[in-house]
Amino acid sequence: MDDLEAMLELIRERRKEKGFTQAEMAAKLGISQSAYKDIELGKTDLKVRTLQQIADFLGISFVNGKGGKTEQSLVAVNPANIYSDLNQLKRNQEEMNEKLDEILKLFGKKKP
Repeated sequence: MDDLEAMLELIRERRKEKGFTQAEMAAKLGISQSAYKDIELGKTDLKVRTLQQIADFLGISFVNGKGGKTEQSLVAVNPANIYSDLNQLKRNQEEMNEKLDEILKLFGKKKP
């Protein structure tokens, strides 16, 4: 079982222990029941913010991988999407550099 599967299993178990239905969890997150179901099944990317909201509702502590006392140390990353996520970050950085160049040109300066 990989980290993502273990995290999702912990979420399912804790939700059931607390007596929450998937519909109730979805309502707390402001999403549809089917969207929440997809989260628990690992069929959708799990954003860190959403993971934190779920953890808060269920009383689960996750750490960022640097250690510390916690129930379970897990990383909310879907390995299948790392390549596309990194490419998006690169595109965002390129856009920011272009905008910075434009601003500096307005002031008659160049990037160092």
